[in-house]
Amino acid sequence: YIDIIGVFIPEILPAKGFDQNNPYHRYDVLEHCIKTMEYVRAKGDMKVMRIAALLHDIGKPYVYTEDENGMGHFYDHAKVSGQMCDDILRRLRADNDTRERICTIVKQHSLVFKKDERLLKKWMNRFTPEVLFEILEIKRADNLATGNMSRELMEKFNDIGAMMQGILDEGKCFSLSDLAVSGKDIMELGVPQGPK
Repeated sequence: YIDIIGVFIPEILPAKGFDQNNPYHRYDVLEHCIKTMEYVRAKGDMKVMRIAALLHDIGKPYVYTEDENGMGHFYDHAKVSGQMCDDILRRLRADNDTRERICTIVKQHSLVFKKDERLLKKWMNRFTPEVLFEILEIKRADNLATGNMSRELMEKFNDIGAMMQGILDEGKCFSLSDLAVSGKDIMELGVPQGPK
C-alpha cells in the first residue's frame, strides 16, 4: 500500500521503481526494503526492527550517482537515510527512545562487521549489546534482501553473532563499568589518586 503509506511518509515514494542499477541488487529500492522487513528477525521489539528495515535505504534515491561504467552507487546513503528517518519519526511523533534506537540502527547499518573480538567489544560499549545485535540483524536481513547473499556471508553473520553472545555469556569486559576493580579500590590500596 505504498500510495497510502506515501501520504504520511512521502519520502518513501521515490523508492518505488527506483532501479539500483547495480549487480549486487536484484530489486528496486522499495522492494528491497520490503524484503528486508520480511527477512528481519528480532529477540526484542519487532516493531522497531521492521520500521528500521523499511526506512534503512530511504535515502538511496537522493544520493544516487553513476560511475563511468554506468553502475549505480549510493555514497553516504546510511547517513542520509538516518537523517530522513529522524525527520519522519519526529513528524509522526514517535517517542524519543524509539526514534533514537531506529535512527541509530539505520545510520549504522553499513558498519563493516569483522570476526574481531576487540572491535566487537568496542562497538558493544559504544552502541550497547542490544543495539549492536539489532544492527547486525538489519545488516543480515539487508544482505538477504539483495537476492545475492552467499553462504559464506551468512556464516560470517552467524559467527559474529555467536562471538558477541560469547562475550556476554563469559562476562568479558567491554566498558569501564564492567571492570572488577575501580579507581577507588586502587586508592584504598595506597596508590594516590591520578592517571598513574
